[in-house]
Amino acid sequence: MSNSLPQAVVNVQRFRPNVVVNTSSDESNWIGKQIVIAEYRGRVTERTKRCGMTMVAQADLPEDPEILRTIVRSRQRCLGVYADVGSAGVISVGDSLFVE
Repeated sequence: MSNSLPQAVVNVQRFRPNVVVNTSSDESNWIGKQIVIAEYRGRVTERTKRCGMTMVAQADLPEDPEILRTIVRSRQRCLGVYADVGSAGVISVGDSLFVE
């Protein structure tokens, strides 16, 4: 998304995720599929709809309404996905994600 907003401070803190995955894949294609990260297994259930909190100033991040506008225009207001836990497990920075 930062390519769409080169002037913005697009920081993962704005979105408050539990897990961040660095991928070039469109995560919305994972809906209904099993994912595996280290010991964790789960099923991706739905896309994450974003609200106005993504544009609100936070700690060291300035207010930026263009972030939400861009998500609405280019991603139908969704960024990220939700997943159910099939089997819990410890995951660590650097672990790979597999989509089954």
